[in-house]
Amino acid sequence: MGPNNWGRGMGWYMLALKSVINRNILQDDEYIDYTDKVNLFLKEINSLKQDRIYTQFPGTSYSFDSSTSTMLMYGENVLTPNKYSRKDILDIYKDYIKQNGIIDLCSGDAYGVNKYSFNFGESELSQGVLLLLLSSCND
Repeated sequence: MGPNNWGRGMGWYMLALKSVINRNILQDDEYIDYTDKVNLFLKEINSLKQDRIYTQFPGTSYSFDSSTSTMLMYGENVLTPNKYSRKDILDIYKDYIKQNGIIDLCSGDAYGVNKYSFNFGESELSQGVLLLLLSSCND
């Protein structure tokens, strides 16, 4: 129900994929290797970046979306640890973080099937995922 390139949806997929991988490793059942799927997905999403950030609909829209960018970068950092350092992250987001420390330009909530918001602003989602992203760094 919606475009298959919805950035926030791809971010949720990455977090679910990491959970499946972790559960798979912990179970006694037959191990399934997800390395190829992870590498293909990461290659594809990186090809959709605009400079170093993501848009609401990567590959088809042009406005920065902090929810997509933070979720996809956080997903990358948990699937491939230390892909981004804290310095990298803060450098990427410096133009989008307000003086009070809040990241801006998160796309608003959808209000129906294929009816996505045109509003962008502050959001607890983007703020929280940015903090998760920063905490996923080992530097």
